[in-house]
Amino acid sequence: MPNEWEINLTGYNINKFRYRELKAKCYQYRDWQQIINSSTADKSVTAVCKTKTDKVEQALAIAISTTLNNQSAELHKRILKVITGQETFTKLQTYYEIKISSKKYYALRRIFYYELDKLFD
Repeated sequence: MPNEWEINLTGYNINKFRYRELKAKCYQYRDWQQIINSSTADKSVTAVCKTKTDKVEQALAIAISTTLNNQSAELHKRILKVITGQETFTKLQTYYEIKISSKKYYALRRIFYYELDKLFD
């Protein structure tokens, strides 16, 4: 995403290179899902991809429960798509009419990357 600002994670002890690495893992989420759903993939590869997707989803669940009061499945699904680069935050607010301020979203994203950093070593 060329039009996306890097977030400041110095308060979470994550430098910009680690942030970029975690962000790249998030952008691979769709590829991992395709491997999981593929019938031709090796079972060991599928298991590894399932573990990685579970880590991303777990980090997001923690971030949502920490930041927002609303923990609906629809919100979780939509924010996951934004964080993994499949949709934009603007589309989340306008098209899906999910009421979340940019301040709360960026706080959620910081906590998400903090939790993801703890899960991925």
